[in-house]
Formats: sequence, C-alpha cells, structure tokens
Amino acid sequence: WSVLLGCGLWLLLWMVVMTRVRRTLGVEWEPSDRWRAVSFAASMLVVLGSLNGPLHDLSDRYLFSTHMVQHLLLAQLFPLLFVLGVPAWVWNWALRHRWIGGSWHALASVPAGFFLYSGVFSIWHVPVLYDLMMRNHNFHIAMHLMVMATAVLMWWPIVGGRAVRRPLSGGAQMLYLFLLGLPMMAVAALLPFAGRPLYAWYALAPRFNGMSALEDQ
Repeated sequence: WSVLLGCGLWLLLWMVVMTRVRRTLGVEWEPSDRWRAVSFAASMLVVLGSLNGPLHDLSDRYLFSTHMVQHLLLAQLFPLLFVLGVPAWVWNWALRHRWIGGSWHALASVPAGFFLYSGVFSIWHVPVLYDLMMRNHNFHIAMHLMVMATAVLMWWPIVGGRAVRRPLSGGAQMLYLFLLGLPMMAVAALLPFAGRPLYAWYALAPRFNGMSALEDQ
C-alpha cells in the first residue's frame, strides 16, 4: 500500500504542477508535454512493477538475481523516465529558491552525483549490510529510496536538459557513462568468482526451480 500511495501522490503532484502552477506562471502547453506525461507515468509503473507483485516476492523470498534486476530497474530505468517526464520550466520553478537550487545543483553536479550513487549502490551490497537490509524492512525501504534518489542525481547531467546548470558536451556525457560502469564492475566481479553464497539470506532461502544459492548468485 505504501508504494501505491507514494506513486499516487507523485502523479497527483505532477498533475497539479502541470495544470494549476502552469496557469499561474503563464506557461503554454507544448507538443512535448504529451510524451512527458507518458514518461512520468511510465516511471511510476516501473516503481510499482519493481516493488509490488512477482518481482518483489521473488526478490524478497527466493532469488538474489531477481533482486539485482529490481535494483537495475530502480536505478537505470526509473530515473531516466522520471527526469524526462518533467519539463525544464518545472525544474527551474522547483529549484528557484537559492538554498534548494544550490543544494540540488551541487549534489547533482559532476562528479558529486556520480560518487554519491556509486557509493550508495556499492555499500549496500556489502554482505553484512545487505543481510541487515533483508532482515529489517525499514532498512530495506531506506535502501531503495537512497538508490532511487542518488540515481536521479547521477542521471541529471545526462537527461536534465535545459535545467542543468553546467551541461556536459556530448563527448563528456559518453565518458561519464563509460566511467559510471567501472564501480559497478568492481561490485559485480565478486559475484561470479565466489566459491560460496555471499549472502546468508539467500543461502537459507527456499530453493526456486531447483536453482542453488550459488547458481542464483
């Protein structure tokens, strides 16, 4: 219910901003607003599909691999659709206050957003913290929110468009995305070469379709 409520409130906020706030500011509708609406709604569907239903159940009860798919959806697909679903004038309006805008642009700048996301994503995969997260639902919620929030910061220089204060050139964006994969490789490299399950939660979980915990990992 909390995921449904959260996504519903985000959609309601988007609609209020795109209608009432737009009229107050005198901003005209643009053809791109239609696909932005689709993009924003799709970002909420990604969250719903990731945190409710079969993917959620498989991730929480049986398979480490589906949990990684869930994390990739929340960190690689949700933030892209979310940021693209909001026009530049909305970002500029939301960040108009000096301390809000200053804090956002500082955290979402290069390399701050890069390191924040990489650090958050990596540290939660340390076995002791990962198992704590799986045993404590509040920690689990906090982890998902941290990953999603820092992923938005990380993707901001790439998809923030005209709202980005210091935009990157095309070549710099390509380099940024290439370097982004390196910390993730360091985390992922530990998994296929491990001779035993690294996470106690999945080592003790019921087996799914006869797959061992090590094969799943």
